[in-house]
Amino acid sequence: MYKFNFDKKLNDFLSIVVKCASECNFNVYIVGGAVRDYFLNVPVKDIDLIVEGNALEFSKLLPECIKIKSIHKDFATVKVEYEDITFDIASTRIEKYSYSGCLPQVTKVGVDIKKDVTRRDFTVNSLYFKLSLADNTLNYELIDFYSGVGDISKKELKVLHNKSYIDDPTRILRGAGLKYRFGFDFSNNDKKLISDYLDNINRDNMSVDRCETVFYDTLLISPLKVFNELVANNYYRIISPEEINFDFNRIKKCIDMFNLENSEQADFLMKIIADKPVDAVSFKTNLEMFHGFKKYKTIEELAYYYYKTQDCSVVKYLSFKDIKIYLNGDDLINLGYTQGKLFSEIFNRLYAYKLDNTDKIMNKNDEIKFVKTLFPIN
Repeated sequence: MYKFNFDKKLNDFLSIVVKCASECNFNVYIVGGAVRDYFLNVPVKDIDLIVEGNALEFSKLLPECIKIKSIHKDFATVKVEYEDITFDIASTRIEKYSYSGCLPQVTKVGVDIKKDVTRRDFTVNSLYFKLSLADNTLNYELIDFYSGVGDISKKELKVLHNKSYIDDPTRILRGAGLKYRFGFDFSNNDKKLISDYLDNINRDNMSVDRCETVFYDTLLISPLKVFNELVANNYYRIISPEEINFDFNRIKKCIDMFNLENSEQADFLMKIIADKPVDAVSFKTNLEMFHGFKKYKTIEELAYYYYKTQDCSVVKYLSFKDIKIYLNGDDLINLGYTQGKLFSEIFNRLYAYKLDNTDKIMNKNDEIKFVKTLFPIN
C-alpha cells in the first residue's frame, strides 16, 4: 500500500480531481519526479498530474472550486487553481523530435498511458501513480513499465531508448543534476550513448536557448561542483561549439575573491562557457576607474572581467565601488549654484576627492564645506 503524507489542502484537491475523473471516465495519475522522490524517501514538494485523455476537455468538467488559470494548447496542458495554489494538469501524448536538440512536437493527444511513457527521459522518472478513491480515501497504484523502481534502488540512470540523448541532449544535463541531488549515475550503456552523442553533435536545428536554460538550472544545484563535472565529461560542449581551456584555480579564486553567491556563481560560470573576449582597460585616475567599471552592472560581470584579464585595478575598484555622495542637484541649487555644466564638475571633483581619500569619512556637511571651498560663490 502506497501512501503520501500530503497536507489537507492538497489531499482535498486531489480527491476532487479524482472524483470528477471517475465520474467522467478519465484516469488521473501523479507522474515523474514526485513518484521518484517518494521511492527516494525525500520530501515531495511538487506534483505533476496527467490525465489519460485530453486535459483541456477534462478541465472543463472540474467543479467551480477549481478554476482554470491558463491553457497551453500546443502541449494540451492546463494550469488550474485551488484555494490560491496552482497545479498543472497535462494530457497523455506522443511527441517527436524533428531534429536533434530541437523542441519536441506533439503529434497526438489523449493516448494510452503506455504510449505516453515513451517520451520520459529516464526510467527513474517514468513512474506513475494511478489515483482512485475508496471510502473517500485516496489510493495509489504504481505503474512501472521500465523497472524504474529498481533503477532508483541502484541509483542508476537509464534512458528509454538509444536515440534519447540525440533527440534531447538536455537529458545529459538533467542526469548530471540528478547525480548531485540524489547520488545517481549514468549506466555504462548510457555513458557510451552520451560519449557517442558528444562526438557527433549536430547544432543545425538545436534550441540553444533551451539547452542554456537547462545548463544554468543544473549549475544552480551546486555551481562549482556541477561545473567541474560538466567540464570534466565535456558536457559543456552541448552549448559551446568550441573547446575551451579552463583555469580551475583561477575560477575558484574569482568566486572567493568576489564572494559570489549561488546564482552569481552560476551566472559567472555561464559567462566562462560563453568565452567572450575581454580587453583590459587602463585608467589614469580613480575617478576614471570608478566611472569605467560602472558599465559592469553585476558582480559576476566584474568577476568575469578579472578572470579574463587579471587586471588588478578591478580589485581596487571593489574597495570603493559603493562610495556615494550625499549632495544632489537640489542641494546645490539651495546653496546658490546655477544648474549646468558646473554641477557635473562639482560632483566629479567631490567623487574624485572621496575616491582618493577613502580613509576620510565625510558627511553631508563636510561635502558642503568642500564644495564651497573649491567653488566659492561671489
